[in-house]
Amino acid sequence: ALLLSGSKLKKQALFMCLLDAFTFGFEKHSKSYYTVRKGVALLQEEWNKNEKMSRYAQVCGISESGFYTYFKKWAGCSPTDYRNKIRINAAKSMIENSNLQISEIAFNTGFDDPYYFSRLFKSYTGKSFTEYLKSKRIERAVMLVKTTDSKVLDIASEVGYTDSTKFFADFKNITGKTPLQYRKS
Repeated sequence: ALLLSGSKLKKQALFMCLLDAFTFGFEKHSKSYYTVRKGVALLQEEWNKNEKMSRYAQVCGISESGFYTYFKKWAGCSPTDYRNKIRINAAKSMIENSNLQISEIAFNTGFDDPYYFSRLFKSYTGKSFTEYLKSKRIERAVMLVKTTDSKVLDIASEVGYTDSTKFFADFKNITGKTPLQYRKS
């Protein structure tokens, strides 16, 4: 079960947007896709579960190695890599749209081990979870500093900082200015 609040419809819509963005350009009418389509549909539905790939192969009525072969021909990556890409994209969306902690995001995206999730996140994004989180929080803070009259401490809290000193240091590190200097520029 997901820990995120909000309607199931919003979650489903977000997932479908992520999925459409990820699968854009894949040939959905190829022989490879036709062979694995039921497994792909189930994998897309169960992206945050830790099901074995043999389950999806069984749904297609083919061997696990056959599933891997046809899937890779269709998607250009293994089914495990495909699922991980969906999970990492969902994690990036959670980072941008919530103030969840790494363990909560890892759990919500189907990972039992936050350390493994963190390593995988870096391998897919090129940034550590902390670097990505910091950059997205400051990106949101910059937008709020520029477009609202909110107090800087309120903005820090809104974007997920509990330590104002850390917020000011991160903001200045990334933008080269303090929030008030940035607002005046």
